[in-house]
Amino acid sequence: MSLARRRRVLAILPGIFPSTVVNVAKPLMQLHAAGAIELDLTLQFVVGRRQLARADLVVMTHTIDPACAGVLDDARALGKPILYDIDENLLEVPDEPGLAFHKEPARQAAVRRLLRQAALVRTYSPVLHRYLEPLASKVVRVDGPVDWQLLPAIGAGPAAASSAGRAHVVYATSRVPDSIGPMLVEPLQRVLERHAGAEVTIWGPRLPGLDGHPRVSHRDLVRDYDQYLAQFARAGFDVGLAPMPDSLFHQCKTATKFREYAACRIAGVYADTEMYRDCVVDGATGLLSGPSTGAWAAAIGRLIEDAALRRGIQDRAERYARERFSAGGVGFGWLQQIEEVASQAAAPGAAAARGGAPGSFARVGGIVRTGARSVSRVPGVLRRGGVRAVWMRTRAQAAAYRQLMEWELKLRK
Repeated sequence: MSLARRRRVLAILPGIFPSTVVNVAKPLMQLHAAGAIELDLTLQFVVGRRQLARADLVVMTHTIDPACAGVLDDARALGKPILYDIDENLLEVPDEPGLAFHKEPARQAAVRRLLRQAALVRTYSPVLHRYLEPLASKVVRVDGPVDWQLLPAIGAGPAAASSAGRAHVVYATSRVPDSIGPMLVEPLQRVLERHAGAEVTIWGPRLPGLDGHPRVSHRDLVRDYDQYLAQFARAGFDVGLAPMPDSLFHQCKTATKFREYAACRIAGVYADTEMYRDCVVDGATGLLSGPSTGAWAAAIGRLIEDAALRRGIQDRAERYARERFSAGGVGFGWLQQIEEVASQAAAPGAAAARGGAPGSFARVGGIVRTGARSVSRVPGVLRRGGVRAVWMRTRAQAAAYRQLMEWELKLRK
């Protein structure tokens, strides 16, 4: 699809993590590379007013730090409509490690304001779609993308050689620490006891209760999503596990695990909840499991013992994923929504006359301000998580800036 004029899209990310990369940055960069849009990609902490002034619309995603809420004032003053992509229920956050900051009243207020101000809200879960409808002017549910270029071509991936009674089972997540994985410990202990040919890989976290087992291996989290998916697709896993608690927050998540498992030709066992029933046909493109230990152990065991069923699910799930999550379909949806939102641009105020290329001084100033805020938070992080937590946060922030610079160089080409 080509528009009469390429829309200038400013995408503002809260950070570099899987959902912002997979759902927003990569699809928009692909549209830019195809000449369909003109993309400027930045972080909340370093966005400049001149970047806003030259954009036709603003794309925002996930959360918004209250310290950066001024960007909403600038967007309104400059008449720039906002397209908001949100893949989690940031207003119904459970008491879990790493999520407490989402419950801060100022952050919740900023998210609610962003929902009200957005011309269009994109989301992926049917439950979250219903939840957000009263809070925003327009909400649409979309499918997330798969970067098929990172995956082997059909027939070129690892051969499905595991026979009945032998299978390599994987549970993978970017949550570290992980509050969901422990529900798999007892089912996997049963599976390992009953099926001598089963092997298990835990990719990302470590699950107490499985450490030390001779047929359980652990792989460290790969923070670069492209590297992770390419490695994951070629690892030769047979069965993938996707548990999910039946709470409002968790049911508002995206069925990313189905996209990944199906695209990588892995037969998945998924929690029998609405988010997975939306894409899994039980027995055809995956197995749905109830919440009990026995149900999970039985479903995993069924795929280990029945190689024909397992391979049939792998074939059908991959075909389904290539059709539903095609790059062309996802890109076309983005373009339609970009055009719809850009057409709602209001007449800019006098401040909009300050257009021009993004200023390097504004960017450096944003980085300095972010560094100062980070330093002020070190004592609290140190108290809660120790030196390791400070180091992990510092490393993640440095990696985000490095990734942003790499993207800018790529876009400027």
